Amino acid sequence: MMNYEANPFQDYESIIIDKPEDQANSLLNLVTEEQRPLRVCMNNGKEFLLFPQDLLAPICDSDFRLILLSAMRYAMGRNTCMPMVVADYIKRHIQLLDDKFLVLAADKIRRYLEDYAEHEPNPNLWHAF
Repeated sequence: MMNYEANPFQDYESIIIDKPEDQANSLLNLVTEEQRPLRVCMNNGKEFLLFPQDLLAPICDSDFRLILLSAMRYAMGRNTCMPMVVADYIKRHIQLLDDKFLVLAADKIRRYLEDYAEHEPNPNLWHAF
């Protein structure tokens, strides 16, 4: 099983503020000028990330979904760590995926299991997924 960091944003520069509304302009300027994310920590314990819009481009690209489907299809039937890696990745980022992707993924899994379930080394993984 892969070991993932609990806080993937801990290495980003961070700043502590009292009221985001008072500093919104300067925070946005900092992020857009630097073209990198900024962790904003408030004194009340809340945290959020500000980042340039361009960082979302890869996951908003329709090819992102096709790449995930390809990775999933590649992982099926493998007796390696890849099935778990792919399934865990999709589960962690499922909120970024639309209904069309989810329907296609479910259909691919269902068809695969109908045809090859007896040869699948990880049938429980795909059934649960």
